[in-house]
Amino acid sequence: MVGITDPRDKNYNCIKIKKEFLVLKKRFAYPTLSELIDNADIPTYDTGKVNERYQKLGIHVNDIEAQYATINMDGEIVFQTGVEFPNYVYRGQNQDFIPCIPSIARLKSDKEKFLAFCRNIAFEDALDEHPYVKFCKEQRMNGIPLHINKQALAQHYGLHTNMLDVTSNFYVACFFASCYWDKKSKSYLPIKKSNDLGVIYRANPIYFMRDLRKNTFNFVGWQPLTRPAQQRAGSFTLHKGDCFASLPGIQKILFKHDEKSSRKIWEMFNQGKNLFPDDPASKLSIHANELSLFTKEQISRAWRSLEIWEGREFSKRSKKYIQRKSKVKLSLIKPLSWKSFNITSNRNRNEEKMNKDLNNIKLRMVYKG
Repeated sequence: MVGITDPRDKNYNCIKIKKEFLVLKKRFAYPTLSELIDNADIPTYDTGKVNERYQKLGIHVNDIEAQYATINMDGEIVFQTGVEFPNYVYRGQNQDFIPCIPSIARLKSDKEKFLAFCRNIAFEDALDEHPYVKFCKEQRMNGIPLHINKQALAQHYGLHTNMLDVTSNFYVACFFASCYWDKKSKSYLPIKKSNDLGVIYRANPIYFMRDLRKNTFNFVGWQPLTRPAQQRAGSFTLHKGDCFASLPGIQKILFKHDEKSSRKIWEMFNQGKNLFPDDPASKLSIHANELSLFTKEQISRAWRSLEIWEGREFSKRSKKYIQRKSKVKLSLIKPLSWKSFNITSNRNRNEEKMNKDLNNIKLRMVYKG
């Protein structure tokens, strides 16, 4: 029996106390979120102030948040939301997870990933049938179609994808860094206290938009469904094995949680309701995340998505085994529908909605030599 006077026991207790003290000291060395905001020199939006960084390059932009029309690599119009040329985009997390990876990469088994891809594809197919999405897809502006980012919409409505969300609005990132999803109340709540440090990542979007490597950044911006625009959304597309925190130029800022800071941010966004408007898509996405019935074509596409993600092909035997283990069943019809929701397909009303949605578009004068 080892007594309290045994030297080994004393050493163990001393080391344990020292480690606990160092952890405590380290945590208190970091600022609260409010202190971080006060000292981080975060620019104020909507003052009309010119962005001097881009003015030096001959580009005249200000800090007014609006919708800015851009053309993507596919020749489609993207209505970027927020400021036109943000110096940085941000990602907030209430804990510093290493590696920092997209939701599809957090799934452990092939059967989990296969089922997730099936559900993702089923939700994307449902988006194609949404009356307002269909209306928006038909529209042309000077003969140019609108960009409908179904994958980003799936990401924002809780489906597993290879994307990580970022935002051009620092305070939106602060919300996700200081609030958590409470399953019981089905709402976001402010973090009162935590032994874990919160984190805000910062990235320069221009670097990744120019980068020809695989880790690409895109402005998601306005979409026919409301969440991305409210969150001033952008996204990084990652591949298997990629860690967002390890990408070149990514910076991270750590802070300690406190209830006062969290509640202030929580109330700034109306307890999260401003960032997560209640709409039929949010209800359908819950159903999508519980699906086990899919069409043959959806299952085939899910296999292709899984093989692309994994970087390898699956044998017929493996597919049969994984499909059986995932309890995926065949359906003759697409499993998701908007029929139970009161969504208008009236063209005039959808036209009015689009005009209202896009009434904040800013245009600029350009010189064509």
